[in-house]
Amino acid sequence: MENGQYAATNIVLNDAVFERNRSISFLANQVITLFHELQHARQITMVRSGNSNKDSLQYAREFALLELANQNENLGFLGDFYNKNHDLFKIENNANSTSIAKFIEMIQNSGVISEEYIEAKSNLYKTNMKYSLNAEFEEQIDEMIAPYISCELIKAYPALQKEYNMDGTRKTARQLVTDLKTELDRLLSNQDLDEYSKREQTRDCKEMYYELIINAINRENMSLSERTELNDEYGSYGNLSLDIQNYFESQIKKISEAQYPLSSQERVKILKYYEGKIDLLKDEWSFGVTEEEQQKVQEEMSTLEHEGNDYNHPKGTPRKFETNPDTSTKWISEIDGIYKLIYCSDITLPEYNDEIKKVKNQVRDITVTRGEEQERH
Repeated sequence: MENGQYAATNIVLNDAVFERNRSISFLANQVITLFHELQHARQITMVRSGNSNKDSLQYAREFALLELANQNENLGFLGDFYNKNHDLFKIENNANSTSIAKFIEMIQNSGVISEEYIEAKSNLYKTNMKYSLNAEFEEQIDEMIAPYISCELIKAYPALQKEYNMDGTRKTARQLVTDLKTELDRLLSNQDLDEYSKREQTRDCKEMYYELIINAINRENMSLSERTELNDEYGSYGNLSLDIQNYFESQIKKISEAQYPLSSQERVKILKYYEGKIDLLKDEWSFGVTEEEQQKVQEEMSTLEHEGNDYNHPKGTPRKFETNPDTSTKWISEIDGIYKLIYCSDITLPEYNDEIKKVKNQVRDITVTRGEEQERH
């Protein structure tokens, strides 16, 4: 089996099945499936991109879990864990929510799909977004695969290099702080990035490293003096303790204001998880933070919020997925967009080509037959 195989998911639309299910809703589900699988391809592209992003790192962990489960019969329990918790995996709930959101955007004003169908898919979207808030579950996956990380696995899913050395050992808190500073310097000096992209990537980089650093601090049971040295090493880049606390407090605010269907028990559980991270830093490690420093952080966060880029601002559809609302009723045009998008990706999946052409033909055929059926009724 070739490493990284989970990026190349194939879609096969069976003509016989289509003939038995000649309906708009069936076709809609096929289009959603295309978007879903295309998002998996995008996930693996992110994993291989080298950018620091906590989502990319989590995708890498989950692809690695599947790889481990499939390659080693002694690790079958990892596959069982995936099957039992399928919808909680970020690779799945991200693909689900993205495919549904893209489909609704494409079709909501067309009148082709019933409002009831769109509402049902909207509710499913909210459920999948709820799953994406479960950071404690993601950390559980990280702990499950840690003993089995290898050089071969890291090469297959390069985002793992953010957390692991090439020998499979986890990076220390000090290593992570050094890496964070190096990456911030690289982003700051990158003349190829516009200010928007630079700001976005800097935020993503910090979020990922803040989570890795606090987990490393906890795992290493660092003393107060060691933590102070870590803070000093961060130096001119900011106050590490305060920055990490502000990040996790922003996550608490995000959960508190979330409009997704979280039960009180689910909400409390997630909030306690983030509060536990903050407790690791409070009191004994947050000394030396002046009012001026706190004011500076608040001003920076307010500026980001004004620009629509703060931690609490939900990330929307990636810019390359954006569509013009005026074209939402043009199904064939939209599917052409999928076709072109595949060739813009770092990974080409030939399996999609014929299937997308098939969907285009089916869309054209459905459009005609549906009109004829309406006239008959």
